Amino acid sequence: MVRMSYPCRHRTLWNPCTQVPRPLSFSPAPDTNNLSGQAGSYRQLVTPLFGRHRLSLQYTFSRDKMPGILPINDLPRLVSAAFSRALAQKELTFYSTEVTVLTLGGVPFQVRFAPGLSRKPEPGAAPAAPQPPAQAETNPYGILKADEYLVEEVNRQHRLEARKARMLANDVFKNPPEALRIADLGPSHYLVLNKFAIAAEHFILATNEFKDQDHLLEKDDFAAIRACIDAYDNADGGDGLFTFFNSGEFSGASQAHRHVQMIPISRMKDGLGSDSPWSVVADMLTVKDKQFGTITAHLPFTVVARNTSGMDADELHRTYLDMYQKGCMVEATVTLHPKHEIEPRLEGPSRISYNLAMTKDTMVLLPRLSDKIHLQDAEGKPLGVKLSVNGTILAGTVLVKEEHDYRVIQKFPRALKRGLERIGVPSYLYPGPLSL
Repeated sequence: MVRMSYPCRHRTLWNPCTQVPRPLSFSPAPDTNNLSGQAGSYRQLVTPLFGRHRLSLQYTFSRDKMPGILPINDLPRLVSAAFSRALAQKELTFYSTEVTVLTLGGVPFQVRFAPGLSRKPEPGAAPAAPQPPAQAETNPYGILKADEYLVEEVNRQHRLEARKARMLANDVFKNPPEALRIADLGPSHYLVLNKFAIAAEHFILATNEFKDQDHLLEKDDFAAIRACIDAYDNADGGDGLFTFFNSGEFSGASQAHRHVQMIPISRMKDGLGSDSPWSVVADMLTVKDKQFGTITAHLPFTVVARNTSGMDADELHRTYLDMYQKGCMVEATVTLHPKHEIEPRLEGPSRISYNLAMTKDTMVLLPRLSDKIHLQDAEGKPLGVKLSVNGTILAGTVLVKEEHDYRVIQKFPRALKRGLERIGVPSYLYPGPLSL
């Protein structure tokens, strides 16, 4: 059994009042997928399907060996062709955007205004869910009084049940339109276009069978993610692939069916000048002096980052579990919730809400405490701007639906920085790398 020293267990918690950090200790997660042998034999096929090409992988494997996923070197072309075709056939909606780049704490963030997004169709009504009791009052960082934890837990269960009911009533990945499908990726996943795209060629990796978005990712998920990243890395003339995963009620996730979103980085630069300072934030966070580190410099929120260059699916999965455990520790330092007195399970439901981002060289995890931000000026006066934030924030991207909000953010960029501090653990409350 892996033993971790959790801050609540030994009462060595971060004290926001005194702002004196206490040392935390961390033990790496075990290898829960200690499998040996090769995956078997594969054939990559491209076959005509309804007047277009669809990619599939045929595979054979022995009963005691897990199948792998071959690189798909032609994936960028397949995605581009599928996107152009679906757009021409009006099978998807592509929203035009206006973009500006704001430097927040020395880090360039792009703010994209999509005028048409406010008219995006809303999902159908979900079955009625029980109304939760009144919520306990919390401070800005979610810290409750001791006698309010039980009330908050009951409220949380009601919220999760209602959220899950809404999502399951509108599972867009159960049977997506054939015109949006791109490829079958191995035995467990497939690729599909995002029906409502802000960035061109935005596509999604989804599981064939239903798996819960709020459960921890598994090794085959990382095999599929790595195959897609490698396909874009091997393509000529591209900038690579940005992938992100939203998990938990505060992450910005809108579907219960497990899916990882993917955007070609070159398409994230659409509308930016050649001299734009913007680049993917996740790739700025590579830790050079330690294997793991909590990156706080210049970012409004605390994240955990790791250089993952050259890692295979096994290594990526182990790294992810290590980072997830550390993300739980980061949240524990400010929420003081009793749930953190027990070390987290490494499978099944996630203890925390978080965003995960992966590029060719980097994995970043952002523990989340809120899914929305309300902007205020320096005196705390509301500016009338409410934003939802998902995993694209780890690329350095903020999406805005209303022109009023867009103009306010341009006028008060520091208000955006203050707002982003509150989506997770503010970096000014967590001033250094954890002791390992």
